[in-house]
Amino acid sequence: MPIKQITIDPLAGAAYLKIKEGKVAKTKEFSEEVFLDFDVRNHLLGIELLNPCCGTLRKVAKKYHLSILDKAASPLEKILHIA
Repeated sequence: MPIKQITIDPLAGAAYLKIKEGKVAKTKEFSEEVFLDFDVRNHLLGIELLNPCCGTLRKVAKKYHLSILDKAASPLEKILHIA
């Protein structure tokens, strides 16, 4: 499952990873700074990272069995200049 789009808001220090097209039916808090958007069928649509950190992204990937997200951590590190 490829990431469709990564949106970075440098002023807010946030990132949004669009996983799948669809209408958001609910948002679940994964952690204090990570929110997951789901459709009515409970398919993951996107991930909002309020304080982007690749370790957190890897935790989401592991919990939802999304290997592509773990692979996205490295490019995200380069975009956000984080380690």
